[in-house]
Amino acid sequence: MQNIENFKLEFINMSTLIFDKNYETENKTLILEQLDYYINLFLNNNKTETLSEELKTSLYFIRESIYLIFEDFLILEIENKYTLKFLNKIKETIFYEAKNILNGTNNIKTAQANFEIYSFKEAFTFLTNEFDVDFARGLINPNKLYERLGVDILRIEISHNLIPLITDEAIDFLTLIKTLREHLASEYGYIAPNVRIMDNGTFDENTFKISIRRRSVFKSCAYPNRLMVYAKQWNAKNMEIPEDTIIDIDPYYNETIYWLNPEEISKNYDGIMLLPQDYMLEIFENMLFKYSPLIINLVQAKKYIEIAKSQEFYDQMITELIPEVLTLVDFHKILINLIKEKVSITDILLIFEKLLEISYKTKNPDKISEELRKEFSWFICNQYANNKRIKYLKLSQEDTEKLLNKDETLIKFLKKQVIDHLIINNQNLIILTSSEDRLKIYRILAKKINDIGVLAVDEIDEEYILTK
Repeated sequence: MQNIENFKLEFINMSTLIFDKNYETENKTLILEQLDYYINLFLNNNKTETLSEELKTSLYFIRESIYLIFEDFLILEIENKYTLKFLNKIKETIFYEAKNILNGTNNIKTAQANFEIYSFKEAFTFLTNEFDVDFARGLINPNKLYERLGVDILRIEISHNLIPLITDEAIDFLTLIKTLREHLASEYGYIAPNVRIMDNGTFDENTFKISIRRRSVFKSCAYPNRLMVYAKQWNAKNMEIPEDTIIDIDPYYNETIYWLNPEEISKNYDGIMLLPQDYMLEIFENMLFKYSPLIINLVQAKKYIEIAKSQEFYDQMITELIPEVLTLVDFHKILINLIKEKVSITDILLIFEKLLEISYKTKNPDKISEELRKEFSWFICNQYANNKRIKYLKLSQEDTEKLLNKDETLIKFLKKQVIDHLIINNQNLIILTSSEDRLKIYRILAKKINDIGVLAVDEIDEEYILTK
């Protein structure tokens, strides 16, 4: 039997090394592997003894917690001197509680309660939500390491001076990211992957970049202690431009923006104003939809199938549908078509029911997704409406033909109309066309106009009113 006192000593020694800033990362990995082995050895060797379930649970809780914390070092890849402030809080609290658990002066329930008292809850909740506990538990397991091969799906890189946007508890950009991912899941059924946030020492000040699968999709600037406003909206309200205004271009809409000192903005100004972290977050959300075909792969598409099959009565129905009627590739394309245009797939069971109906009429993924849109017309209309009213511009037959021939003059005109409505009036302006041409028109315009909404006449729900 392994002595509990020896185990305590080894645990404290190993844990101290894990959080030693001067200790090499490779060695820390070995320490974690040893700690994992040591805890298992302790538990296995004491099987014949009367070890309480509480002690076993406590030991696994400690091990998982350390893995989760260490995983945060790896994923965020912030240099040691810029390590997130809450990690120190975690370190102090978890080892204080671990010591009490091992000394028998505390139990797991009391320890978890104390974590909340020590403000540990937010940090630990963040970690456990961001990283699957089973994944963390097997972090050093060689078999699990093979599963981690690949590239980062989502990455945000920031310049040195933007680090406070990540580390400042008052701003808490990490919580904003987490909240966004939860919103996408609940509102759209879109499960966005974990995000890697990195400090890039080569960037000019105020720079941030978003990459998807190592592909740079957006790069711009955000200015701390400033508010971003759109120049067109600011000027349309006849506001004076303060002398210390930072004038920049927003690459997303290719529009001039002003970064203003908050003290110089009138309280009567009712236009769009974004804090730097909110600007970054809004752009990040837009990129998640725009580049959803890069993010959602076949494996993730299969997970939606597995979720639906786990529900009573759906297993057989979905088995008959995929791959008997539709292939996994077809289903994946249908999902992408819906998500890219922000059509919710939250009710995945209803989607499968409708797929079964529609797929006997056509096997074309584009035609199927167009039919599915009609089932969710209320949701589609709601995202473009203001007080149940939808501003629209209806395409004539002549304009439709021009667009199908990719007429640049008409595309530029439509872009100006859509962006001006969005920026100056803070209103959506949709393009209205026929069902037959809708998807083709959308794909042509989406290449030139971000956030473009193209709806078919028969997608307008009866609750909504079209206004010019």
